[in-house]
Amino acid sequence: MRTDNALKAGSVFPPGPAKQGRFDRYQRELHKNLARHEFERTFQLNEDQDRPDQLTTWIEYLGFEYVAYDQYAKIMKRLQKQYDEAWKKLVDAKVLKPSETKESLWIFGIKVQMKHEKSEAIKALESVTSAVQSAEKILLEAQSSGQSEQGLSQLERKLSTAKSKIATVTKTLQWASRRRKLISGYHNETRDYKNASNDASRQSILL
Repeated sequence: MRTDNALKAGSVFPPGPAKQGRFDRYQRELHKNLARHEFERTFQLNEDQDRPDQLTTWIEYLGFEYVAYDQYAKIMKRLQKQYDEAWKKLVDAKVLKPSETKESLWIFGIKVQMKHEKSEAIKALESVTSAVQSAEKILLEAQSSGQSEQGLSQLERKLSTAKSKIATVTKTLQWASRRRKLISGYHNETRDYKNASNDASRQSILL
């Protein structure tokens, strides 16, 4: 895990004689990195990697893992504004359910859920449209057969009720379609931030 100059996660201090001052730079960077995370214990590394001890090996490992954590935290900081703006835009669009949060939009199955919402709205619209067509046909037949005014009035009310449902169901379909589009856009805009956040959370378990 030893590196040349600044600590970099994934870099390995190569075998063989170190260049003059290289080990000292590595040790200084390790001290600085640990100090940033409030690690105050004093330690002295052994330049000879063939003579390790458990304490300094653990300290070097800790420094290595902190470097990885810092990289994820740096990505999150760089993308924080974009992340916040994307969330605000989604909230302002009024397509979220009361229980939905930044985190819940990333749960497994959210895409399937949104697809199901749209599919159900389409089915509902098809059903209501069919009901309107049926009511229109029945009314037309009743008018042709000379049905009473009272009977025709009842059929007209049924047709009017069916037509009013079309407007409601159409709005539901439009909402489901818009919701799916906007949340998918939110996922695309914030995926890098979310990945870094997940990586940082997993990395913190090692610290």
